Amino acid sequence: MNKKYIAGGVVGALLLTVGIGYAAGWPPFERRGIISADNVCKHLGPGNEAAAALNSILPASEKYSLMDGPTNPRTDYGSYASSCFVEGDGDLLLSVRAELMMHESQKSWFQSVRDHDFPDDSTTPFAAGDGGFQSPLAAAIFVPCVADGKIPGGQHNLSVKVRLTTAMKGSSAEDEANLRRLAIAASNYAHKQARCDLPAKLDGSLE
Repeated sequence: MNKKYIAGGVVGALLLTVGIGYAAGWPPFERRGIISADNVCKHLGPGNEAAAALNSILPASEKYSLMDGPTNPRTDYGSYASSCFVEGDGDLLLSVRAELMMHESQKSWFQSVRDHDFPDDSTTPFAAGDGGFQSPLAAAIFVPCVADGKIPGGQHNLSVKVRLTTAMKGSSAEDEANLRRLAIAASNYAHKQARCDLPAKLDGSLE
């Protein structure tokens, strides 16, 4: 008889713990929010595709918010910059930045990107622009933009970066592809907004 009471007490305690965990959102009961197409920054291309990519790669949060950062329109002197930020429960999760810059070699550009945005050695190249690079933390693309002779300083290129605050751990091939897709979409957007006249060498979609 005592064993029945003990067993019942254990079951009751277990159910109580489960109930508290569910209410508090403890693992594995996290209540994850969903990013909808209507809330996606315009920098990230088609809303449905960008939302799917973000929902795939971002860590779980109850509430997400996406904000367009300051934009410096393209000028005749080669100035352009745009940005987008994604927060989850008030913490920055992902940033998207595009900047028009004076001509430099792809090697020099990547050295700067690697120092600031790819702190580990797990960087792999992918075909986009004049060079795309990816790690579990970020994806960056070097995009041709303005031909030599159009604005002072020679040819200008776009540096486009999508960076996570926390690197993806154990990411799947699909997660890695989604990070690249976001970088390509952001590059397409910046290429149009910066009124580039050189071919972007991008595939034109999130696919």
